[in-house]
Amino acid sequence: MPTKLADTMISTIKGADAKEINMLEWCKMATLEIIGQAGFGYTFGAIGGKRSPYISTMRNIMPTIASLFRFKRYISWMLFFIPRALGTRLVEWGPTGYIQHLRKMNDTQTEYSRHILVSRKAVVSESDDGEFDDILSTLIRSNESAEEEERLSEDQLRGQINTFVFAGFETTSAALARIVHLITERPHIQTQLRAELLNANPDVQSLDKLPYLNAVVREALRLHPPVPTIERCAIKDWVLPLRYPTKDNKHEMYIKKGTRLLISLSCANRCRDTWGEDAEEFRPERWLIPLAQSVTDAKLLGVYSPM
Repeated sequence: MPTKLADTMISTIKGADAKEINMLEWCKMATLEIIGQAGFGYTFGAIGGKRSPYISTMRNIMPTIASLFRFKRYISWMLFFIPRALGTRLVEWGPTGYIQHLRKMNDTQTEYSRHILVSRKAVVSESDDGEFDDILSTLIRSNESAEEEERLSEDQLRGQINTFVFAGFETTSAALARIVHLITERPHIQTQLRAELLNANPDVQSLDKLPYLNAVVREALRLHPPVPTIERCAIKDWVLPLRYPTKDNKHEMYIKKGTRLLISLSCANRCRDTWGEDAEEFRPERWLIPLAQSVTDAKLLGVYSPM
């Protein structure tokens, strides 16, 4: 599947008249198609130039959510205290265009997830061997064989589809686009990476045998994590030990219950005390040798972290 998608992308790009190529857009469409085929056995037609309400929704959902960030506190309160049915009604009556736009996006996701679930259920029911290439079909078969009280409802299964797409779409496509950007600016890294890939088999088993590819991915995610910050809320009073003292030589910080914390993965991944003086540099080679103890002891959060 990845090879076919790559061939389609290459042929389409070569046939384009534009001298500039929006790689972020291409990475988004490729990611959506991979999630559809590997996750659900479903093609969105994103690479072939198909335009659908679902593709449009996924392309615009993060900018729309970002525009509502100033209402975050009120939305969180509403989700916690107001029943779901009433919350849906309140959204329908929402006064702003952003809220109405988000509601339409939610309706589109619901419609497509319902269609995907119905189609995969039909495939599962007609299968004789019970072996599937996609995650959703495997989940459906496992759900059918589970005890009654442990089974997921239709609504929960559809929720799995939306969660899978939402969690992987923006983060993966952003990471891919950033990697392309980084190696484009550094031809020597691009040349070395291309040589490794051309000598490898295009299958999953070969991924563990590509050290330079792994190093490039790790280094890109270190410098440019798709999720640069994570939010946490203290559930009780706590004294947080600090690995490095503050400017006034404090080695711990008192955190009061209910305090919301923004943890910066970007800052942790660029800390010179941890990574060395070249912490701001894109240098994949750092992952090809044993990491410094300051890194291995850091217990950093995030994908591909050196924990």
